[in-house]
Amino acid sequence: MHAVLTQNQFSKARDFLLREGRPLEQQLFRHYFEQSDVEGILRELNAYQMPDGGFRRMGEGNRNASSPIGSTVAFQHLVELDVGSDHPIVQKGVDYFLSAYDQDYAAWPQNADDRRYLEDNLYQHWGNPSAEIVGYLWKYRESVPPEFLEHVTAIAIDHFHNLSVPVPGFSDLCYLRLARWILTDSIREDIYRKVSEGVCQNLQLDHTRWHTQYFIKPYWYATHPTCVFHGLLRDEINACLDFDIETQEDDGSAYLTFKVDGEAKRIWKSIWTLEGLKILKNYGRIETMRSSDQSIGSDK
Repeated sequence: MHAVLTQNQFSKARDFLLREGRPLEQQLFRHYFEQSDVEGILRELNAYQMPDGGFRRMGEGNRNASSPIGSTVAFQHLVELDVGSDHPIVQKGVDYFLSAYDQDYAAWPQNADDRRYLEDNLYQHWGNPSAEIVGYLWKYRESVPPEFLEHVTAIAIDHFHNLSVPVPGFSDLCYLRLARWILTDSIREDIYRKVSEGVCQNLQLDHTRWHTQYFIKPYWYATHPTCVFHGLLRDEINACLDFDIETQEDDGSAYLTFKVDGEAKRIWKSIWTLEGLKILKNYGRIETMRSSDQSIGSDK
């Protein structure tokens, strides 16, 4: 029998987000759990968008400057909310991706002006965030020059085919986000096949170590039961959902499996608490929210 987040635990998480969370996660919570419209979320994302179109303070990436990896986090929200390519936030964000591409290395750095990232073992970690960015360029291809999209897609697939199994952790997640949006079925199936062959090698299968070290959460590969990887990772996902419920902090926030302090801790507590609630809702693990038609999105 799997754990269920009780109504009291859910109320504590809600209170934490509305008391201590960032305005962005507060608006996301109100949308996904209280049926508010998306305009509040877009206002908050706009506040994090810089004049060059990139995003700052997204947890990942630079705090006070645009970064490619931080901008991918913003686009995770935009595509889940199905924001159209004609929206100014999307248009500016796509323009930022186009301008932030490093022609010399044929890649996007993770952070602004991060030459070290581009110079150090790039072939292994190229996918994070470059493959994910290529996915968003496919999603919003109306705003992307066709020759550029063709160019970066060819580079992404070349890097992917040259990787051994397992595809490096986090890069594999970025390639899955590319697979979600690319229109070529054969490429999509190649990505699913190769990632699936090695995904378990990127997971911490000794659950006793989850309390003491950072680990890739299995449900990041399948945020919804309809996702492609759900069947393969069902047992690990269920165990991780149990873990999240059992380790909820006394104040209702999510337990962080990494050390961080100050403002960064507030940001990550806000992000992980909201993310955890969304996943639990998708999997019917919140008391009184057990119906499948209450679920949020899908990475299928």
